[in-house]
Amino acid sequence: MNDKIVSPTVMIRHAKPSLRESLHEAKEALSALDLERPLALEMSGGPEGDVLTLRDDEDVRACPFVFCAKFKQDTWVQCLAMPPSLLSVEQLGREKELQVAATWVSTDGNRTFARLYKQGKAAAQLEVSGNGSEPLEVCTFKSSIHPEKPLADCKTAQEAVVAFFAALNIELRNLQLVQLKDGGYEVHTIDGTPLDPEDLEETTILFYESLDAEANPEDAALEDDEPPTAKGNPASVALKMAIDAKDLEGVRRAIADGASLEFIPDKSASPLQYSQPKMALPKWRPIAEALLQAGAPIDGYAWEDPLLCTLIDEVTYELWCIEFVEALLEMGADINAPLRQPRLLSDESGTPLHLAIRFRHPLLAQFLISKGASLDTVDKEGKTPVERAEELAADDPDYDAAMAEQEPLEAERPQQRLTMMQFVKQELSKTDKQRKAEMKQRTSRVVKVVRHAAGTKPKKKGRK
Repeated sequence: MNDKIVSPTVMIRHAKPSLRESLHEAKEALSALDLERPLALEMSGGPEGDVLTLRDDEDVRACPFVFCAKFKQDTWVQCLAMPPSLLSVEQLGREKELQVAATWVSTDGNRTFARLYKQGKAAAQLEVSGNGSEPLEVCTFKSSIHPEKPLADCKTAQEAVVAFFAALNIELRNLQLVQLKDGGYEVHTIDGTPLDPEDLEETTILFYESLDAEANPEDAALEDDEPPTAKGNPASVALKMAIDAKDLEGVRRAIADGASLEFIPDKSASPLQYSQPKMALPKWRPIAEALLQAGAPIDGYAWEDPLLCTLIDEVTYELWCIEFVEALLEMGADINAPLRQPRLLSDESGTPLHLAIRFRHPLLAQFLISKGASLDTVDKEGKTPVERAEELAADDPDYDAAMAEQEPLEAERPQQRLTMMQFVKQELSKTDKQRKAEMKQRTSRVVKVVRHAAGTKPKKKGRK
């Protein structure tokens, strides 16, 4: 069975119209990109024979590469990278010698993007919900070069993307790489058929050198208790450094160089887990999406807890946590993914909703329920979130039935979203009396939120 590698659709051409007759100038600009790896080999030619043949030399086909194709009667050069993360749309877009047209789908399939870059800047950009034939809902459309209302007659996400480019006289081809049974690759059209060489004017393949650890994975063997795919792998070291520096391009390069997606050197965490506490959401999300696109599991590996669970503890800032939870759900996280690892000093278990109840986070519990968190999933002791909430109401001295009755169901969010530093300072400045009053309010409210969602009423205490 052949496997399709879903890649962004990337098209480039030289900024000067006089230099668009062949793919040479565009290819030269592409090969000059700073990918922090030497160019190992270039294969160029016409369309004769197979469009892309990487079947004979295993050393060559194991190298990262960019396949470039210029169609007849077209000024744009189609670019396909393997791995897809090798080429960054943002990096290409900053090249003033190039015009860049690109479209791609988010890792969770919930959003589709289209961009056109000119003179090193985004001249037009589109973001729509869903993909393919899903009903159109435009999230963002900004353009300094489009005619008025180019999307007026579009009904689906795919129609909107096609219209976005058609209004600029750009034909969208949506080529994809297909990995064959023997390990080679073939270029297919959007309908799944192999590309016809007769449609092509020129092709070029740029091969880049692999790191030693990528070419010889057996050298990255396990020693002592260190992770097997991180030890001795310079790309994994580079990935850790890029995450520490919040460097998206560095992360992409390290992934392309063969960095482990499972382990960070000297850390008991995957790169996705390691990256999350390092930065604010706007910086983290593109890095997370790069890791996910490369194959990292959104809910973590079997030996680690899901990110949704690791975000929630006793001192979690709810507004901050909700932002990250929402982003993770948009990227495809399972809202009911449970804790996997036992806690040494506590009996925590269950889903994110179990944790939100345990740590008395009513805003977070309300948000999780609104996003479909299950009220029926049980923790390791066989208790549902509803049962855990009822335990708080029955046994926790901080629960106040009268206060729960008076508390509004829709808790009002604070108007000001604090930074983490502001939140920590605020928490440290509270007196014991303030903390106790706040805990009583949070406990009473979280019980009310869960009861309302479950359709249950407070239990009246009868005589013993």
